[in-house]
Amino acid sequence: MTTEIETVTVTFEELKANLDHYMAVKEGKRVSVIRDGEEVAVLGPWLPGEERIMTAAWQRFFRDLFPPEPVDYENTLSRALEEVRGSRPFT
Repeated sequence: MTTEIETVTVTFEELKANLDHYMAVKEGKRVSVIRDGEEVAVLGPWLPGEERIMTAAWQRFFRDLFPPEPVDYENTLSRALEEVRGSRPFT
């Protein structure tokens, strides 16, 4: 038994510009994301025996696609959350 899954190749810029569209496409097709000539992510169904590893390029891809919201240091809840996570030293 062979499994055939159509693969659509897009650039990171195309994916970011049409994110909703490609999120719908990935439900039935594999979406291969290319950035700077390198495949950085594959979205959608897995091929039999396929491995997907979270590389540094994948982490940059995810961070650039979904950038973190800036922290409001005047908001005490945000500051407390940072301190609990260890990204802000206790004062």
